[in-house]
Formats: sequence, structure tokens, C-alpha cells
Amino acid sequence: MSTGDYVTRGTKVAVVVRVNPLRVQMTVPEQFVSAVGVGQRAMFVVDAYPGREFAGTVKYVAPALQADQRALTIEAVVPNPRGELKPGLFATARIEQPAKTLGIVIPAAAVQTTSGTSRVFIVNGDRVEERIVTTGQAVGDLIEVTKGLKAGERVATANVAQLADGMKVS
Repeated sequence: MSTGDYVTRGTKVAVVVRVNPLRVQMTVPEQFVSAVGVGQRAMFVVDAYPGREFAGTVKYVAPALQADQRALTIEAVVPNPRGELKPGLFATARIEQPAKTLGIVIPAAAVQTTSGTSRVFIVNGDRVEERIVTTGQAVGDLIEVTKGLKAGERVATANVAQLADGMKVS
């Protein structure tokens, strides 16, 4: 379209975008759906501003999962008074939980994942026992184990690729 052209009803001539506050759309994996709610604080980082964190509040939680992704769409509102955040930026978000929950974390090196199945070896006396586990979030060089381990169990962290169920260790 150029200056002076006639337009008809329904022709798009401009796009209006509100950048303050900015709406951030995110998807949350299915296993974390129960932990997300309106009013929770969300922290964001964007590649355009390395080392800076932006804060927002969850304002909308979709009523259903996206079937193709098995994920829930949520929206957060982030104050953007200086217009630094631009629509279309890719953001990585962290949603704060209302209360801390206990979890089990182990060194990521202790987990072997093959064909989508994660395994660890528990040290039981002088032998190792293979366990299938479900992992959660990674935290540095540690990884959360959500199923398959009990608090206080010792896991093998060295030479795990050479271990087998029932193998004697020193």
C-alpha cells in the first residue's frame, strides 16, 4: 500500500502495539501445570540484555493444554516503562512458587539417559542397584529427581557408564 491509495473496509492499514506493560506469552510443560496460577511472580531474561532480569506477574492461565505440545499457555504482564523490551523477543522465564517444596537433587553426572529413559545406580552396601528415575529441572551441575529415589540414598557418581545392576563396588 502506498500514500493516496484507497482502502476498503477490513483492510489492515496499521498495527497498534502496547509495550508498557508488555504481555509475555509462555508455555508450561504438562507436569508443572498444577504449580502455575494467576498472581504468581515471573522472572524473565532476554538475550538482548544479558545479565538483566525483568519481573512480571502471571495474569492469564489458559483453560486447556495445547494438544500438539502437551503444554499450557500462560501470559504474564511485565512493566516496561522505558520500552526496552520489544514485542517478538525470545524470553526465558522462571515462575516463583508460593512455597518451597522439598526435592531430591543429585549430580547430573550420576544420571544416564538412553532412549528417553533415565537411570542411576544406588550404592547398597558393596553392590550397586540400577534404578529408573524421572528427572525434573537442572540446577547447575545438579538435577532434580522427581521419582525413583528416596532422600538419603547414595548414588554412584563415578564411572557410571561402566556399572551394571548388582555389580560389586569398593
